Parts: sequence; structure tokens; C-alpha cells
Amino acid sequence: MTTTAIILSSITGLLFLMAGVPKVFGVPAPAGARVRTAFERFGIPPQIGIAIGAIEIALAVGLWIAAATDTSRLAIACASVGIAVLIGALGAHAKVKDPAKEYAPAAFYLALCVAIIATAA
Repeated sequence: MTTTAIILSSITGLLFLMAGVPKVFGVPAPAGARVRTAFERFGIPPQIGIAIGAIEIALAVGLWIAAATDTSRLAIACASVGIAVLIGALGAHAKVKDPAKEYAPAAFYLALCVAIIATAA
């Protein structure tokens, strides 16, 4: 893996962890309430929201392991799964006709995942 891929994997892992923990473990209001409200607006049951959060946490761990062990295949696999999750997130925002600012985090994470694949290969 290139140094760029290692740095991108580390940063993206942190971002996925920060996105996944509130979904799985909940956080004090208002952030926890915002996550629950978003899933309600998207029509996503709480159990599915928890599963999405668990996937995000697993992606964080996988990206960190890939960065620590210099394993490009793992980084590419995690980034690919991340892309699938983020396409779902963008679709959920589109479904409820959210303004563009609501798309920004998912679009940014998606760009990071694409960059990981481009630089890790």
C-alpha cells in the first residue's frame, strides 16, 4: 500500500467509527436523537440502523488493520463495502428529498473510499 492509501485508510476508519458508534450504542441528545430521527425519516427500522452502525464499526477496524499491516487487499475490500453502504445512504437521502448539505458527509466518505481503492491498488 502507498503512504497515501495508509493515511486515507486511517482517516476513513476514524470517520466510519464516528458514524457507527452512535448508531450501535446511542449517544446523548441531540446527536443520538438526530440519528434516530434520520432513520425514522428514511423508513429504516431501528434494528437495521444498528446493523448499519455495526458494519461501519467493522469497516473502521478493517481499514485500521489494513493500514497497520500494509494489506492493500483488505483496504480495497473494506473501501468497496463502504462504497455500497454509502450508496445506500445517498439513496436514502434522495428518497426523502434532503437538501444537498445533508448529502455532504456520505458523499465525502464515498470519495475517500474511492481514493483508497485508487491509491491502494
